[in-house]
Amino acid sequence: MSHNKQGIPVGQQAEKAGNNGAAQTVADRADKTAGAHCEGFPPSVDADCRVLVLGSMPSVRSLAAQQYYAHPQNRFWPLMTQLLTGEKQPSADYAARLQMLRAHHIALWDAIATCERQGSLDTAIHAEVGNDFTQFLQSYPKIHTILCNGTKAYQCFCRYNKPLLTRPDLNIRQMPSTSPANARWRLPMLLETWGEALRQEISFPSCDNIC
Repeated sequence: MSHNKQGIPVGQQAEKAGNNGAAQTVADRADKTAGAHCEGFPPSVDADCRVLVLGSMPSVRSLAAQQYYAHPQNRFWPLMTQLLTGEKQPSADYAARLQMLRAHHIALWDAIATCERQGSLDTAIHAEVGNDFTQFLQSYPKIHTILCNGTKAYQCFCRYNKPLLTRPDLNIRQMPSTSPANARWRLPMLLETWGEALRQEISFPSCDNIC
């Protein structure tokens, strides 16, 4: 298995992280995580991925569950499931969700490797350290589109990866956040905007049938 410059295993390690936390309740682990030093997850990626979706740092609930977008009110998994499969209900199996993304050539990671944070809001993040995307993109050269899920993810990516911003082969976009905090963006609006961005790189059911 390949590793990135920071020694983080890539590929399907994100699935293993999700399964390891099943024994403890989300609430118990979330209490311990709040206000703590936060470390993000390994990327979910394979050699055929063409799109990279970036969050900022997983929420308290996600860190507790060791799963990307574990908060039940986050629209990320319903959004991706509807866009990519036409189904409205995401799989209950976390590994299957990650596999769904990779089957459509979508990688998943975060802009921030580590940070300090009280609670889950992006505005509470400080002392962040960004992930190394120069090395990452060298390891996965088919990725040419980077979709940042929300303002903080986009700001952090731009702040710590300035040389990548001038690469003509990269399409880097700030997308409306799927977080429940972004309540004014309802799911049909997210489907239209995210669908337009993803359709430039991958194929999936027409949004007319699901929006």
